[in-house]
Parts: sequence; C-alpha cells; structure tokens
Amino acid sequence: MGRVTRGDAQAVFEAFGGGGWAIRLHPGIIEGAPADFMAGGLARISMMDAYDQKHYCALDWHVISILIVEGSRAGEALSNQQIFDRIAGRDVVFTLDGKPLQTKRTSPRRTTNPALKGFTEAFYVQVGRVMSPNELTVGMHKLGAVGNDFGSPPEDFGAITFFVDAPDNGTCVASA
Repeated sequence: MGRVTRGDAQAVFEAFGGGGWAIRLHPGIIEGAPADFMAGGLARISMMDAYDQKHYCALDWHVISILIVEGSRAGEALSNQQIFDRIAGRDVVFTLDGKPLQTKRTSPRRTTNPALKGFTEAFYVQVGRVMSPNELTVGMHKLGAVGNDFGSPPEDFGAITFFVDAPDNGTCVASA
C-alpha cells in the first residue's frame, strides 16, 4: 500500500465497521481503504494494546478512533431504537499529548460483523478524528481515552504511545 490519503483515512473512520468488515470477511485479497483498520494497517490509531508503540508515517493521513458497538445478543430482541438509545448513552473523550482532542461521532450504522462483540445484530458509531499529516508532528505521542457510559462512572481506557516517523525514515520508507 502507498501513502494513506485523506480519503483512505475518512473511509476507515466512516465505514470500517460495515464496509471494512465486509471486505475482511470475504476470502481473497483484502483491498480497500475501509479495511485498513487492523493493527497492521497504516491509517488507524486506536487504544487497543496492539497499537501501543506502533510507528506511523508523517506523510500519511490518520484516524484516531474508537468503535462503540451495541446490539442484541442471543435471546434478546432489542428494537433498533433501543440499540440507538444505548449507543447515544456512551461516549469517549480522547487526550493527545495531555491535551483534549476534538472529535466527531458518526451516525449509527449496522455492523457487518456483530459476532465479533457477541451480538446477533448490532450497530456502531465511531468516535474520533481524521488527522492530516501536519497535525501529528514527528516524534513520540501519547494517546489517552476515557469512556463514558451515562449513569456509570467514567472508565479510563489507559493510554498508548505511538510514534510518527519523519519522511524517508522508518514507516515512511516501508510504505512508499
């Protein structure tokens, strides 16, 4: 894969829970920007352990995000509105290098892989931000997140450290 474009990062943010999983769940070559959301990808920066200590290229666009998934489990028959209400009651607040990070939230969308989280049917939203190449400086960064499930105490998701490599170095050379 070459450079991660704005469109690639936007596709990961907007569609990885639907189109991205649809691509990954079919056998064969995995191609298409929404499928570039796993830890081995070039676009997504996430709070999961697999992303800790990861390197990214300063020339690429990136997306910092967390997926919020809600749905019906076996034996449940939640309406779409009940699922949407559960999703609406959850949020994530990020910090980047100790400062609050302004984020956006997608509209609820049906996921193509509900079984991943133990659901029979599910919807998701992404909370995060598409980052241009000039928004993440070369060097080390610390990303933190706190989850809010309204009516419950905030949940600290901890922090990861990630690195942005300079042009002609590290991941910038490997993904050119």
